[in-house]
Amino acid sequence: MTRKLRWFAVLAAFPLAVSAQQQPAPPPANPTAHRHLGFALRLELGYAYDSMSTDISGLGTLKLSGGGAGFAVAVGGAISENFVLGFQAWDGIASKPTVELTGAGSATANGSAAVVGYGLLLNWYLQPSNVYLYATPSATRLALTNDSGGATANSEWGFGLRLGVGKEWWVSDHWGLGVTAWYAYSSNKDSSASGAPTWTTNAFGVNFSATYN
Repeated sequence: MTRKLRWFAVLAAFPLAVSAQQQPAPPPANPTAHRHLGFALRLELGYAYDSMSTDISGLGTLKLSGGGAGFAVAVGGAISENFVLGFQAWDGIASKPTVELTGAGSATANGSAAVVGYGLLLNWYLQPSNVYLYATPSATRLALTNDSGGATANSEWGFGLRLGVGKEWWVSDHWGLGVTAWYAYSSNKDSSASGAPTWTTNAFGVNFSATYN
């Protein structure tokens, strides 16, 4: 090829190369994949530890504590990317809790003690790590069950707060799997009589989580 032909070939190809570089990139197959937008659903299941105590006049401090299962389900939506607002129902159950009374020793109860909450979920995602933080101010209640006779006792409704931090990994365009560490506080009047004592509950746990968003 002569020098003139080589230059002609270069000049002819140059506009084609420039045109190819100026072509916009094709849109992603799913622009909402791996993003926190729209409808959100999270399921949690794992381990919980509860500690419930109250002061009984003339007797001392009564305490119930033990481990068991923890569960939570949240439904809502992203009001802006990475911020989800929703409703969360949650609980922490102590199975066969230890019962202690000041000066009277301790025993194992044949039943369960649970704290249950329903509240407003405020959830923030930190990207690109897909770590999340949440707070759930809640209406809460304590439920005690005696397995021997099948009897149950509930406290009055009170105020509670559940806090959580978690990390998830995307397993599809919209599903993430991970783990959540949580803490919950609850304050509830005993329902036995007027002027009844107040129960204070501290619970914490670790749950596996599955989120659709």
